[in-house]
Amino acid sequence: MAVCMLAAAEPPAQARRQQLAEQRRQIDAAHASRAAECRSRFVVTACLETAQRERREALQRVKHEEAALDDAERKQRTIEREQRIAEKRRLAAERSVQEPVERVTRAAVAASTAATPASAHERSQAPHKPSAADEDDRLRRASATRQRLAEAEAHRRDVERRNAEHAAQHPRVAPLPVPGASAAR
Repeated sequence: MAVCMLAAAEPPAQARRQQLAEQRRQIDAAHASRAAECRSRFVVTACLETAQRERREALQRVKHEEAALDDAERKQRTIEREQRIAEKRRLAAERSVQEPVERVTRAAVAASTAATPASAHERSQAPHKPSAADEDDRLRRASATRQRLAEAEAHRRDVERRNAEHAAQHPRVAPLPVPGASAAR
C-alpha cells in the first residue's frame, strides 16, 4: 500500500523538480544577460553586484523548495522502511511460534513411520496383524503427539500474549524531528 502511495506522489514531485530546474535555468539566463548589460555600462562593479544579489535571492527560493521536496521524499521513504521492518518482525514472530509446532509434528510423523516396516516389500512379505499391545502403543503415541501439539499451541499463545504486553508497556518511541531547510547550513 505504501508503494502505491509513493508511486502516486512521485509524478507531482518529479514535475515540480522539473519546474524548479527550469526556473534555475531562467534565473541563470537572466543573470547572464544582466551581467552582459552591466559590462556595457560605465559603472560595472555596482551593477554586477546587484545582479549577483538578485540571482542569489532567486536561487535561494528555488533551493528552499527543493529542500522541502527532499524532506517530503525522505519522510515517505522512512515510513515505507518502517512498514517493511514491522512486516519482517511480524513474519519472524509468526515463524518463531510455528517452528516448535512443526518440529513436534515432524517428530510425530517420523516416530510413526519408524514403527512400521521400512519398505513396501517388507510390508507385503509379512502381513502384520496389530496386537492389543501394538494398538495400545499406537494410541499412546497418538495421545502424546496430541498433547505435545496442544502444549506447543498453548506456548504460542503465551508468547503472543507476552509480546502484546511488552508492546503495550513499551510503546514505540517517536523519531527525532527532521531539521528544517533553514537548519541545513
